[in-house]
Amino acid sequence: MISGVAAYLQILRKFGIYRAVAACITGCILSLLCHATPALAVSPLFIGNADSYPLGKTTLEMLADPAHRLTIADVSSPAYANRFKPVPADTPNFGISSAAYWFRFSIDFGTRGAENWLLLLDQPLMDYADLYLVRPDGTFLVQQSGDMRPLDSRTIAKRNILFRLSSDAGKTTWYLRAQINGRAQFPLSVCSSEALHDNENIQNSIYAGFTGFALTIAVISLSLYLFIREKSFVYYAFYILGTAVYHLALAGYLYRIVVPEYPRIHDYLATLVCFLPLLGATFFIREFLITPQNAPFMDRLLRGWVWTNLILPPLIFVIPAAPFKSLLMLDAMLIVLFLLAASAEAVRNGYPPAKYLLASRVLHEIAVLLLLLMNFNLIPYSLHYETALLITPLLDGILIAFAQGERFKLLSNRIGNLVTDLQLQVAERTAAHGALQEQMEKRERLEQEIERVSREERRRISHELHDGLCQQLTGARLRFAALEDRLVEAGLQPEAQPLGTLLQDSVDHAYALSRRLWTSDRNGSEGVIDLEQLVRQVSSQSSVPIQLELTQNCPTCSAVSMLHVQQIAREALVNAIKHSGATRITVALHCTPDAGIRLEVHDNGCGITTPKGTGGGLGIGMMEYRAAQINARFEITDTADGGTAVLCTAPCTVVSDRGVHDV
Repeated sequence: MISGVAAYLQILRKFGIYRAVAACITGCILSLLCHATPALAVSPLFIGNADSYPLGKTTLEMLADPAHRLTIADVSSPAYANRFKPVPADTPNFGISSAAYWFRFSIDFGTRGAENWLLLLDQPLMDYADLYLVRPDGTFLVQQSGDMRPLDSRTIAKRNILFRLSSDAGKTTWYLRAQINGRAQFPLSVCSSEALHDNENIQNSIYAGFTGFALTIAVISLSLYLFIREKSFVYYAFYILGTAVYHLALAGYLYRIVVPEYPRIHDYLATLVCFLPLLGATFFIREFLITPQNAPFMDRLLRGWVWTNLILPPLIFVIPAAPFKSLLMLDAMLIVLFLLAASAEAVRNGYPPAKYLLASRVLHEIAVLLLLLMNFNLIPYSLHYETALLITPLLDGILIAFAQGERFKLLSNRIGNLVTDLQLQVAERTAAHGALQEQMEKRERLEQEIERVSREERRRISHELHDGLCQQLTGARLRFAALEDRLVEAGLQPEAQPLGTLLQDSVDHAYALSRRLWTSDRNGSEGVIDLEQLVRQVSSQSSVPIQLELTQNCPTCSAVSMLHVQQIAREALVNAIKHSGATRITVALHCTPDAGIRLEVHDNGCGITTPKGTGGGLGIGMMEYRAAQINARFEITDTADGGTAVLCTAPCTVVSDRGVHDV
């Protein structure tokens, strides 16, 4: 704690708040001088026309019992008659104490003795309170109360410390023994039952309104969290509910509602609930101010305080009650100062919402300082301080609402800036997309130009084949036909006939190639391949038996997909003949509406010799390219017998009167 105070003094020096502290100390000294008045002689309390009378320095005497040894027999004996002294103030206040105090007062009921009168000790957390009336025969009439006794064992089972005053004896003298391990404050008054009832109604209304306010703010905060997912709303709900529970505990409502039959548990709870508003305020302010960014110096101190206060509550079972409560009040003062300094640091670092939070922390600082001075008996006790403590959370809520509004305004501006940046990025990407689209259009025009040049080149080659090679081969075939009869006469028919057949096949092949090139030039696409003729031709030229399985259930299948698949089949067949060394090849092409187009080319050759990942040769690249053009699945794998399998599966596209569509 000493190190914490030293750290706070450094904070005060850093933020220049010495003047405010000096002003507070000066005010306290002036207050002490003002209320330190000489004690007056006491006289009996005379009941007149009013319904409530406070017991103060003119009607009340006291005797301290630090060792808790005195009994009613002792204090009512002649030996102690002159030891009672007038109380020093209108409301007795002895600070934090664990001593027992005896009070003596006399009442003259006058003409109102037939009415019901009560003694009210307006300190619901008083541990023990016993009222004694000495009878003429020397016996005692005792009434008991106090929050360390079960509620049903009190003489009057209410949250307040109440006793009945017997008024039929005229002028009577009473002895009150009161003890509390904590705030030794004794606001005593004599009132009628009607005045007590009215006062309780007012108090119940005040605390009910305060509790309703706290619950409403908590529900609103939690609802906002569900929509915004901002953790500061959860921490503020925790803070305001903790504050409400703290005030209900001070007013005795917690004792009346929670475990009234177990006073020891209530005593611990009433002390521990003091941590709730402190922890709630700390978590809320750290989250709201974003202290790691806006108040880094104070954030480190606040985190250290939180960890320290997680260890502090268990000490209530080790440290005596009075010293623990003194430590708790100093701890509360310390954290309020820390939170004030954190708000000041955030304001200095340019965080606008912190200015409203700084005002609320100043308000809390004043309230906690007055409570601390009153609890340590440095200023006179007054019930107005209790009312001020209830008003403080209301004003605090208003200031925090302004702070939340300022924060939302700041977030709104940031979101607006982000939206502007996003719009700029969208505009830039739109421009980039336009440029990319323009490049694609240029590429498409280039491809069209390449296709046009390709068609021109096909047409030229077709013409050259037709007018050149075809004519030359035809001439050679005619010349050979003229020599064929002579070769037959010379007995060379077996040698001449294959040569004639070869020349005729060459002429036919050259003309067919010329026609295909010419058809491609006219239609703008490759011609349909006759797989049966291709298989027969390749098999006869290579002497490799080739089996063809051809199934086409939809004769109107679009030529686009089928053309690419046939070209893949031709390329796979040529590759198998040239590279695999196969002795048997199977080509299967099936086209059904259910399974689509499926091509399989199997051989029993040497398998794939190209290492995986190299991409293969030009033939494989062309097959992959054609498969990609028709969204087909293409793969080349090894077979179980060591050969190669080329598989290609494409969707079946049919042509109808309404156009082209997938099956």
